[in-house]
Amino acid sequence: MGKGQYFTDAGVFDNLGLYGLKSGAPDQLDRIYASDAGRSFVPQKETDFGILRTALRAVDIFMFRIRQLDLAGAANAEPATLISISHETDAAGASAKAIQSQLENVRTDLDKFSDLEIEELIRQGYYLTAKALASEQGLSVPKAIPEWDIPTKATKILQSDLARKLQNSSKRQWRLFSALDWVSWAQLAMIALLFAALAELKGPIVERINSVIAGIKAYPVTRIDPPEWKDSPVAIETVKELTQPTNSGFEIVSDDRVWDLRGLHANRLSGGGIEVVGPAILTRISRLIRRDASATQYRYLFQTAAKKFFARSPQTNETVKLLQSEPKTVSGSNVSLTSYELQLDVSQIELNKEFGLQAQAKTIDAPWDRNNTWLGMRFTDPTPAASIRIIFPRSLPYKDPVFLKYPNDSTLVARSTDGIMLESGEEKELLWRVDRPQPGMTYRVQWDWE
Repeated sequence: MGKGQYFTDAGVFDNLGLYGLKSGAPDQLDRIYASDAGRSFVPQKETDFGILRTALRAVDIFMFRIRQLDLAGAANAEPATLISISHETDAAGASAKAIQSQLENVRTDLDKFSDLEIEELIRQGYYLTAKALASEQGLSVPKAIPEWDIPTKATKILQSDLARKLQNSSKRQWRLFSALDWVSWAQLAMIALLFAALAELKGPIVERINSVIAGIKAYPVTRIDPPEWKDSPVAIETVKELTQPTNSGFEIVSDDRVWDLRGLHANRLSGGGIEVVGPAILTRISRLIRRDASATQYRYLFQTAAKKFFARSPQTNETVKLLQSEPKTVSGSNVSLTSYELQLDVSQIELNKEFGLQAQAKTIDAPWDRNNTWLGMRFTDPTPAASIRIIFPRSLPYKDPVFLKYPNDSTLVARSTDGIMLESGEEKELLWRVDRPQPGMTYRVQWDWE
């Protein structure tokens, strides 16, 4: 670079580099040559922009306005010659005007130049500059400088085809990776490290996502408002044995359970432990469709070790029957369970029409010791969705809850992360919503007392 010659590159603030050129030069400049590769401002034909396209269009307008202000400032100061990519030239060696007219549309953002674009951009810049210098010397045609001229490569491709290829250069080409670009390899390494970190955190992340999803699914359960218990229980009829009923002829739309434990309280024992006693109320809320005329009875089975048990339907008691079996000791424990079956007459319900059914059970002084602090859902009929909600007393909250599922009457247990621990107002709750619970499976919520 000779003495007294100054060069500057452009940017967003100084779009054409004129401000930096004038600020950096210690003396008055005799002449300024500004190379302008900006595209002419063309109104958009699209009417539906969208968020991204609107933002990109705003950037184009912003850059165009800066360019206009720069050129106006340069014209009013030192003598300036603008060499614009939108200009054309007939100089020998220049490309056809059909090709020159496409060069201003070549995108430079988020992209790289093809060999054709590089060749034509260099050729256009060289011959436009030659034309500008010749014009200052009063020449209509620039002088040929053989050692500087850019020869045209012999090609079989028609100029119209070249112009069409350059026309496609106006479109953004999202090249995310190039084997020849070290930045691409650096980005690939960063992505690999990110995936490695995610793999290490996969367990907690998945568990957290599942917890959020489960919370969203379980939210409707909190909206269930069970009716209050009324002391109008059904008389009990004793039978020798009861088995898990299958309600054939019904389509179960949903099956929700709400356990209200707020009547429980703890008695301190002399040995330092506690004895949890008092009433607990279960409300079963089912949405059903009666598909078969022979399906006249819907049955609920309850199993408990409580000292007292009562059952009723909040809807009616005239068509309700309650059966009780003889106590049966559970295999592998010393707990003696009694089975109860609440039968509801639905013979008057219209066929193929969805309806709601409610049943309530009240237990008094069930053995809520450390080995029996659990409640569950046992399934024999298919249903799309089921849930259990357990409301705890303020003075007797839970701790360390777990959500388990296993085949009925099996010791094989698997944990689930779908359960939700909830604090709403004064009470603490446990929620568990299960999509498509499997018939023959038990879903159990277990905890310790604080």
